[in-house]
Amino acid sequence: MKKVIYISLFLIATLALLASNLDFSRINARPEGDNVVIEWILGSETKVKSFELYRANNGIYTKIADKEAKGDNSSYKHVDVEAFIKNAKNAKIQEEINLKYKIKVRYENGSSEDSEEIKISHNVSSVKRTWGMIKELFR
Repeated sequence: MKKVIYISLFLIATLALLASNLDFSRINARPEGDNVVIEWILGSETKVKSFELYRANNGIYTKIADKEAKGDNSSYKHVDVEAFIKNAKNAKIQEEINLKYKIKVRYENGSSEDSEEIKISHNVSSVKRTWGMIKELFR
């Protein structure tokens, strides 16, 4: 009986390790003007329900978007138009804002898995930074 339990645990652990390898063919983020463009392709989307996109500044992640899964080898793109605005308050006099992004893959069975962190530096001119702070006051 103990053998069956050990073999079952071993098989479950092995399957979990095999299933937990996210197969991102491409995943990147790049600054584009006042925005950040995040793009990714997940090779196999078997049993993938959706994706959640998160942005972090100062180590705190905030969910910024949801995308429904389209099928194997589909490409996804999200333009983070609030990357500059939301981080301007924290940037103070900095000309460079360091951001991190990650993608949470949601499966049909309710489980989820996070991608690797994507780090970028968002350089913003002082004129744009000041204008962004003024606009934020009126939101």
